Amino acid sequence: MKSTIVTINDKKVEVKKLPLGKYAEVLEALDKLPQKLSGLDKISEDKIISILPKLLSDSFPELIKIISVASDVPEKELTEEYGLDDVTTLLKAIFEVNNFNLVKKNLQDTFSKKQEKVQDTGSKT
Repeated sequence: MKSTIVTINDKKVEVKKLPLGKYAEVLEALDKLPQKLSGLDKISEDKIISILPKLLSDSFPELIKIISVASDVPEKELTEEYGLDDVTTLLKAIFEVNNFNLVKKNLQDTFSKKQEKVQDTGSKT
């Protein structure tokens, strides 16, 4: 399974590619984010990292849960030992190892092709 190692606070943290079960946990936690932060799936990883301070202040428990599930770093460790720079390093590794941009592109391509078929035939296939 694909993984990457980042060093945070002189400690090596292995970030592994999420299996589908953990991916589902992340999506469930994302669903609990406040409505004003909806649409995270429509923005780039760079944008998410740049708005991280706002995410932290508006939805701290949910965001910590997401990062913990995606990285296997315990929530207590994240909240008591990690700084904002550490969290952004961890988030970057999570995005890179899981190739979220490719997942997003594949889903968009799939749904746009399905939509094109619906428009061409006038009905769902």
